[in-house]
Amino acid sequence: MLKRAWQSAMISLARSRVIGRFMQSNRGASFLARKYVASQTYVEAANVAAELLASQEIRSSLFYLGEYGKM
Repeated sequence: MLKRAWQSAMISLARSRVIGRFMQSNRGASFLARKYVASQTYVEAANVAAELLASQEIRSSLFYLGEYGKM
């Protein structure tokens, strides 16, 4: 039950325009985005992952952020 409540709360936050604007303008969030977000598109992200594997043998996982956004 706690897991479902947590998930529901996180989805609500992810859909919030106010929280979205705050996170996009927040310096800490921007730091994390630069550190962990490889690109703006999945094609660019796949290319970055392939380059990391080829050049440094670093394996990576790709996650789409914003999957709960309004469509």
